[in-house]
Amino acid sequence: MSKPLSIAAKTSDLMPSAEQRTKLRRWRNLKDKISGYGIMVAGIAVVGSLALIFVYLFSEVIPLLRGASVDVQKTYTLPANEQIASSPAEFITLERYEEIGATYHQNGTVQFFNALDGTESINQQVPKSADAQFSTLATSESSHGLVAYGYNNGEVAVVKAQYDLSYPDDKRVVTPSLSFPLGENPFQLDANRAAINALAIQDTSNGPVLVAATADQRLLLGMVTTKTNPITEETTTSTEVFNLPSLPEGEKVTQMQVDDNGRYLVVANDKSQLYLYNLSKPNAAERYEPVSVEGGKVTAMRFLVSTGSLAIGTEQGRVSQWLMVRDKNNRYHVTHVRDFKPLSGAVTHIAPEYSRRGFWAADDKGNIGIYYGTSARTLLIKSMGATPIEKIGLSPINGRVLLLDKDQKISVAKVWNEH
Repeated sequence: MSKPLSIAAKTSDLMPSAEQRTKLRRWRNLKDKISGYGIMVAGIAVVGSLALIFVYLFSEVIPLLRGASVDVQKTYTLPANEQIASSPAEFITLERYEEIGATYHQNGTVQFFNALDGTESINQQVPKSADAQFSTLATSESSHGLVAYGYNNGEVAVVKAQYDLSYPDDKRVVTPSLSFPLGENPFQLDANRAAINALAIQDTSNGPVLVAATADQRLLLGMVTTKTNPITEETTTSTEVFNLPSLPEGEKVTQMQVDDNGRYLVVANDKSQLYLYNLSKPNAAERYEPVSVEGGKVTAMRFLVSTGSLAIGTEQGRVSQWLMVRDKNNRYHVTHVRDFKPLSGAVTHIAPEYSRRGFWAADDKGNIGIYYGTSARTLLIKSMGATPIEKIGLSPINGRVLLLDKDQKISVAKVWNEH
């Protein structure tokens, strides 16, 4: 009988005592409560995360329901000396910090100014020969910033605005200056010294490409090559000029644009037509058959960002987009793809956005239009007054714009166009 009692005693020693069981129950209850609170917090966190995702999605989508807006903050006339007073501006720009604007005048003066109040910052001069007179101006894609002046003696000068940053006393200061990518002297694009009536310029990976239409109806292609000495850092340029097929007799060039590869040239004539030139072989360039543009003569034409499509405005206010489309023979054609809501007057200027496929247009009745090419949307059409808007200087970050009217007055406006 002693052995069973001994085994039972040993077994009872292995079980926790009543006090130990009470402690274990308390610890288990505590763990249950902690786990319950943890699961509750995790669940709330998941629901909160989903709610924040929806809040973010709404914050991105709701602005799509809001149209673009342009609100004029101030209108002013730039300080002018005798030279500038008699020489209208042909182009206007605004740098990315939206502090400094620049106007390019017919006499070659580039006037930098405070964009907010119009106070003058600095004036610089585009080079030209003593006997040369301004005849036309062309600009490259906005991100490259090249501006070319064409003269009545066949010469061309190319400049580029630069903006240096400094931080005296921890305050940002933007200092503008003018650089000369092809040298500080104009170069002879037309050996016959005929006046350049129309001009196009584009910066390519191989160097700037220029196309000029002369007063005697010739088309010239200039391909510029630059080389920099790694030791002296001296830059030399060489220009090779080719003759392109002229337009048919009786037609005149009104607008020209060249793509960023320097392979294709689009020419608008005074007959409401577009010609596409294949420049892949400069010494044997091809001119394709013309296509008609509805809405009257082309009065403004610019490549949008990356030069994949063209925005075109006409004398009747029609605004449209055109693409370079291949046919079954792998040959490109300029093709009309979409129309936008027209302006009420003749389109005077088209300004592409720097980083999006949107663009602005202005007309001779004081209206502006904001368009987005990819979605074929007209974001805004607004009257800025009765005076024709001739030039648009759009900020690279789309937050502010400078509008230059026929009276050479500048309106600085705040822009909301995030989408």
